[in-house]
Amino acid sequence: MFGLIRRLNIALAAVGLVLRTSSTADPTTDPSISAGSAAPSSAEPNGSCYHRTNGRSYRRVGGAWKNEPVVLYANTAASTAITNQTGEQTFSLSYTLAADFLEAGASIRIRVQGIAPNTNSTDTLTIKVKIGSTILVQTSAVNVSDNDIWYADFTLTCRTAGASGTFVGSGHYQDPGAAGSTLKSAYKASTTIDTTATQAITVSAEWSVANSGNSCRLDHLLIEAL
Repeated sequence: MFGLIRRLNIALAAVGLVLRTSSTADPTTDPSISAGSAAPSSAEPNGSCYHRTNGRSYRRVGGAWKNEPVVLYANTAASTAITNQTGEQTFSLSYTLAADFLEAGASIRIRVQGIAPNTNSTDTLTIKVKIGSTILVQTSAVNVSDNDIWYADFTLTCRTAGASGTFVGSGHYQDPGAAGSTLKSAYKASTTIDTTATQAITVSAEWSVANSGNSCRLDHLLIEAL
């Protein structure tokens, strides 16, 4: 259904159309499909669907508009390797939330996994997951071994929208190490975020030493709107 909504989105938003199930549908009881640039506000019947031009979808449930879960990004190939570098380097895989995508009650889940196939001596590796410039997850600086992996799963929820909006979040992660290493907790207390601007979700790596024997890549990046 939402594939249909997306294909019709531009036309619907431009002329303000509301699609219903038939020409004889009762607008007070029969679900509709509509779209627009603002968040939905009309009291449509339960089961109605609404698609915003910023990519967010909604369904009318129990007399209220609810966010419709959707996969925003899922990579189909590994990132470019970060090799022979020092200082924080951002992986080539990322996703940018549209302006005004975050609204009160909206949640974003971020899952990442990567590997360091080649390592040198006692050089350390640190991984960070960010939204904008805010760090959501930061691993310890670990003296990695060949084929060590890292993993993170973090969900944030927008509390208030606007130029000085706020969010909270929590999750868990694994420092670079052998598969099945101990998981650690990550959380963010109320943190400021500008929801009126685009916000990039990125993952970075930092080697302690630039050496041609140090290489890591991001194998998995999955971002969902909940």
